[in-house]
Amino acid sequence: MMKKYLLLSFLTLWAAQSFAADSIALNPDIDFAMNGKTNITFPLNVVSTTKTPTEAAPAKVYVPMGGPNGQANYIIEKGVTTLFSKADAGTNIQFPLYVNVGAGDRWLYVAVKATSTASNPYRLTKKIFTTPYNSVTNRNETVPLTTPELCSQQADCDNFAATSNTEKKLMVYFFLSADQALTIPQDIDPVTAYPGGIFFEVNMSNRIYDSTQVLPVITAIRSGDKRVIISYTSTTNIASPKAMRVFIHDGAPGIVNQPIQNYYTAQAGSRLYTTEFAYAYSGEVTVNNLENDSQYFLSVLLEDQYKFGTVLSDDALGEAKAIEELLKKNACFLLTAGFGEDHYVISYFRHFRDTVLSQSYLGRAFINIYYETAPKYALMIYQHEGIRAVIRGFAYTLYFIFNFYYVFIAGAVFAGAALVYRKRDKFRPSL
Repeated sequence: MMKKYLLLSFLTLWAAQSFAADSIALNPDIDFAMNGKTNITFPLNVVSTTKTPTEAAPAKVYVPMGGPNGQANYIIEKGVTTLFSKADAGTNIQFPLYVNVGAGDRWLYVAVKATSTASNPYRLTKKIFTTPYNSVTNRNETVPLTTPELCSQQADCDNFAATSNTEKKLMVYFFLSADQALTIPQDIDPVTAYPGGIFFEVNMSNRIYDSTQVLPVITAIRSGDKRVIISYTSTTNIASPKAMRVFIHDGAPGIVNQPIQNYYTAQAGSRLYTTEFAYAYSGEVTVNNLENDSQYFLSVLLEDQYKFGTVLSDDALGEAKAIEELLKKNACFLLTAGFGEDHYVISYFRHFRDTVLSQSYLGRAFINIYYETAPKYALMIYQHEGIRAVIRGFAYTLYFIFNFYYVFIAGAVFAGAALVYRKRDKFRPSL
């Protein structure tokens, strides 16, 4: 009986492979990577919404190119010293694919099209392997293509070495063919002549931003429990934005407003904070998982899709503090427990306490009662997010009322006038 099951399983597998449709798909489980010499292996940024990207919706790959202004110094990956160039055959992009082929030999080819002119054709560029595929299912294949191979039939890659702010785009098409001797090069129409392949849009750029073009600035740092909160802005936006990042220095930096590789070199223990924050021209981010009672020298930078970063902002000193210390420091126990950090609302009510409440008998009595009772409940509040949310909501409401009371007065006057008007209209005699 066991032999029958084994034979049936074998025949099923053989039939599935024999009649499987030839196809190529994007393997989403493996990173696109830039690989080559001189510490240059790192993942590339890829955007794709499907495993079988089409010409209308290709998988978009972003490739950092070398140039005349030390572009490698601006790559956020540590230790990179060389980037892609048209002349460098030792560096490649690794395309991760799934290959399915039924019975019969099939060869894998690639065609490339420069998009600078709409009428440019796809040009057959390379047969990837000399060995054909035959009866394979979901074969995991990482296909390396060098820049010279991508650019061999195109003029679009010529300007990167000499001109900064150069950006080009190539369409790359992988397909299978039963013909092992297609003529290379030749112009082809991939959709009609060789259907069933997949498309990639290879975006290439050597655009970088020195401190005269874009300069991020930290405007404030607040302490929190095992975290710090950074407010920042920048002199302008960047092209092709991807993320906002935080850089943690190994001690006080001796250089300022320089590319990230300079800091890696000068401070061996420096690191890029792992979290990629959503890109914003300015805003506020929270750096978590820090050690309490520790100080951190922090900078920010903006990152584009090519993994080029702006120069780092000047550093600012932040300190994570245990909630107990924050409670004692702020002496606004309930509010500090609710916010879990230094906050402008806490500062406002601390100022209100010192300048308003402390000036009257009833105010001083309230302060005394508050400090006798609040410390007993502060830690309990901090440990329950629901109560903290209520405290924050109440604090924001009072803050708004105290600072924008005229809005409430105007609203009350308007509502009263509307009510009077409606009553007069209701009792007005009909003619």
